[in-house]
Amino acid sequence: MKNVKKIVFLIGVICVIVLAIFISMNLLTKSKNKKILSNFEQKLEEIGDSKNLSFSDGEDLRCYYTEKAVVYKDKEGKITSYSNEEERLVIDNDNKTATLCTNDSKFDIGKPAIYLNFGYLADVLNEDKDVNIEDINIMDEYKLKDVAKISDGEYKGQKCYILDIMREKFYIDKDTYMPIAMVESSNNQTTEYNIKLDDVSDSDVVYPDLTDYNITELESQV
Repeated sequence: MKNVKKIVFLIGVICVIVLAIFISMNLLTKSKNKKILSNFEQKLEEIGDSKNLSFSDGEDLRCYYTEKAVVYKDKEGKITSYSNEEERLVIDNDNKTATLCTNDSKFDIGKPAIYLNFGYLADVLNEDKDVNIEDINIMDEYKLKDVAKISDGEYKGQKCYILDIMREKFYIDKDTYMPIAMVESSNNQTTEYNIKLDDVSDSDVVYPDLTDYNITELESQV
């Protein structure tokens, strides 16, 4: 009888120890994940507040963003669009045509498009929003603990965190927390960002030479 009691007692002790270890590991994981999400959110805001950066926009285009002008170039380095506060140009280099839009008031250049592309992510991770990293409701439909799964991994040999949110996987540089790429689970389509801060020089955003181009000017907008 005494042996049975001892066995039951030992089993109880082991269960308590295992439970304590599980709870401790769970708390450590939550703490680590919270830190990763917080650092990633700070990096997104840094990108959004940047006045000088470049990034890939799909496979064929690269954007050069400053607070005075935004330029998109194709793989050959030819300008496909140019925007500043006074005008916007869309250029068809193959057909030597361009569409020019001017404005009676100034255009708002706004935040970098790459930041806007992150969309709900910035809202989800931004503590100023209605979404809280601790209790964690995403758009009243999802819980961050259910949809934001974080793991260690690599992307093309680069060590990173993998942030798995709903049907998208974001690869985040482990050292800088810079987003590297996003993979859509539904079609396995990969978007590489290749974001570089303070990388744009004046020569990158010079006004395009439209000599011999047929330019169509749109009516000024209010």
